[in-house]
Amino acid sequence: MCGAVIDNEFYKELGDKWYTAEGDAVALLRLEKKTTNPWIIERIRERFAGQPVKLLDIGCGGGLLTFDLAREGWTCTGLDVDDGVLNVGRKRDLKKEISWVVGSAEKLPFADKEFDVVCIIDVLEHIFDPRQALKEAVRVLKPGGTLLFHTFNRTFMSWLFAAKGLDWFIKDSQDHIHDWNLFIDPKVLTVWLKDMNVKIERMEGLHPRIWTKAFFRLLLTRRVPKDFSFKIGGGLNMGYLGCARRGT
Repeated sequence: MCGAVIDNEFYKELGDKWYTAEGDAVALLRLEKKTTNPWIIERIRERFAGQPVKLLDIGCGGGLLTFDLAREGWTCTGLDVDDGVLNVGRKRDLKKEISWVVGSAEKLPFADKEFDVVCIIDVLEHIFDPRQALKEAVRVLKPGGTLLFHTFNRTFMSWLFAAKGLDWFIKDSQDHIHDWNLFIDPKVLTVWLKDMNVKIERMEGLHPRIWTKAFFRLLLTRRVPKDFSFKIGGGLNMGYLGCARRGT
């Protein structure tokens, strides 16, 4: 996307910080998962109700979502563009329950219609061609399968909190972790998916809990308190979660 600058190299250098960091952006991402992962799991349970599920987690990073999905007994593949990042997950995957695959979201190394569920969470805002990534996600999804996503709306609130806020308020945050120019209006994303024969069934906003003690401790210390949290609901003006189904 013209004019956008994004530093995805940051994630390749995290190592164990995926699970231990308190002073950089991945600490917020880890706490965000405490809210988004249960929502994602509930949508899959609703759809498949105890059936076997073959699932792909695109842009899985160190496995913050992938491990929770595997604990449900689902057959999980985690994909990321960097093998070093995947090694963070591999080292923690003591039971060898997850398949860790190197690959690009824009060109997935899988056959058509291979997965019952595809998750593309906190990924689209890091890609210069998010529509192509969605096309690939839909391509490998079985007819009637479920697509789950989270990304950011392109609003003043998302610019303030999800783009500039990281630079201003997180002590060790790197430059260009997010670029507002890569954020996606949910109306645009809805049209893209409709063109791919995918219907959004549910979409909800995701927001940090502000005006809390944890929020003010973050501002004062520029570190992420362990009790900092997020909430679902309240409109789509910042982040938004979606559950969609591919047509048959």
